[in-house]
Amino acid sequence: MLFTVNRHLRSIGSATSHYGTATSSRPTRKHCEKNAATKAHNQKQLTHFTPQISYWNWSLDATPTDSNNTAVFSPAIFSPVTGFGGNGPWAPATPAQNPLNLTGRTGGGCVPSGPFAYPNFRVNVGVPGCLKRDFTPWVLNTFAAASLVEHVVSQPDYAAFARALEGIPSFSAPNIHGSGHFGVGGALGTIGDAANSPGDPLFYLHHANLDRVLWEWQKRDLPARLRDVGGPVVPFDYAGVNVTLGFEVNMGPLAGNASLGELLNTTDGKLCYSYGDW
Repeated sequence: MLFTVNRHLRSIGSATSHYGTATSSRPTRKHCEKNAATKAHNQKQLTHFTPQISYWNWSLDATPTDSNNTAVFSPAIFSPVTGFGGNGPWAPATPAQNPLNLTGRTGGGCVPSGPFAYPNFRVNVGVPGCLKRDFTPWVLNTFAAASLVEHVVSQPDYAAFARALEGIPSFSAPNIHGSGHFGVGGALGTIGDAANSPGDPLFYLHHANLDRVLWEWQKRDLPARLRDVGGPVVPFDYAGVNVTLGFEVNMGPLAGNASLGELLNTTDGKLCYSYGDW
């Protein structure tokens, strides 16, 4: 959680996404590997489990030409039976809870059903809370547009890539990072809160897709872009100090520390995964 807050508040976030994605997927991979091994033992046959990283390609669901279309929330990923559950009931937001005056909200309360409904799933350490969602159709439909993704991956260097991906702290200019956070989280949802966003399991599928976008950008000039980083250490301070390949990424107890330069290649060194064709 602390790593996520720290990473969200730095423009190096997209560069460190390789490490975050690989680390957050380990519990799932270990669980699946254990189940595969048990099944092989029970069936007295050898099986091979290939670890996978799941992502949510929201561009396939978005309808940019109809920003208020709620069909963007119809795919199976939001099913309470086979997916991650849906929206929360309507809840009003105070100005303090909605400082950017986000409009078009449709929820804000506790997700009522599905595998992550309270009390079977609880958010926070200490006093437990429920998973909240606040679907905002126009944000997801416009911020997740395929044309916007292509704009991001067409940038000439990492600093420009990160700036295009992050956008500005406003809803006046769409950015793909905000698509999952505020399209699903709105003003009151868990995933829309920088301090609690990892509490929504969809956070990891959203960020895995951003990681996939980063890897696609790298592949378009791989030799050069495996050494290309940039952007400010202080959020949105583009005239300030920039990060370098030697910048240390601290994952706390989840994984060892590593320099940014060690984390730019998903298929070598500390990492070992890739994505399918674009």
